[in-house]
Amino acid sequence: MPFLLVFLLFTSALSAAEVPVLQARTGPPVVQELLGGCSLTCSFPWSATDVEKSASKIAAVNDSDADTAWTEARVGEKLTFKFPADLPRELNGTPFYGIDIANGRQNPASGFKDLGRVKSVRLYHNGKPLYLIELADSRRWQHAEFDDIYLNVGDTLMLEIVEIYPGKTAGTAAITEIVLQGAH
Repeated sequence: MPFLLVFLLFTSALSAAEVPVLQARTGPPVVQELLGGCSLTCSFPWSATDVEKSASKIAAVNDSDADTAWTEARVGEKLTFKFPADLPRELNGTPFYGIDIANGRQNPASGFKDLGRVKSVRLYHNGKPLYLIELADSRRWQHAEFDDIYLNVGDTLMLEIVEIYPGKTAGTAAITEIVLQGAH
């Protein structure tokens, strides 16, 4: 009987890790003039919180500002993206099909390598692991695209930081911006 319990726990943990791996595609440089624009936020506003430290400066990942960054990211940290339950029900079934990430602290450019950068994240939808997204150690936008995930009012998405590129002067990593792509 103990063997069966250990086996079930092991296969449960293994299945959470065995999700498709997506290699993010590197895109254009992250420049202030190109931040903002249309994304899932146009129809489905969201807020991000750090599961462990709700008081941390997580708002920086969704402020359309290349000069701000969340600088406290560590392996195991989980960012939860909440879609308010009081939104109109007509929004149910809104497609979500990609994530754009400005990895690291973008400004000043000379400080990019001081803090760590995120190397991989696991994407969850309502607690279910969907993808492992691998990111390059680059100052350019990184885009991961996947089949439509249909979001409903009250849903949550979560990014779990799995691995980071080490920084020169700090043990934490930074993320300047996260853009959830969808709705259109």
